[in-house]
Amino acid sequence: MIRYHQFETSVQETANDFHDWKHLLPAVPIAFRLRFLYVIDNHFHLPDAFDIVMSSQSLNDDRFEEFLTTARKSETYLYCKE
Repeated sequence: MIRYHQFETSVQETANDFHDWKHLLPAVPIAFRLRFLYVIDNHFHLPDAFDIVMSSQSLNDDRFEEFLTTARKSETYLYCKE
């Protein structure tokens, strides 16, 4: 698990849209903060990362990877390809 201050700092360093969406961060459950950071590291915008993490809480890590791969291919999310 990751403490909130470290979590917020990590998101701020990674996400371009941090200031527009930082109000979402307190709603990310402590058990899923690392997963949230992983989604951000995979170039999703903050609101999409929030939706992905919140809707996948019941998935184990393997199933989550499948879910994230599907999300990358979906036009529903604002995935930023590099």
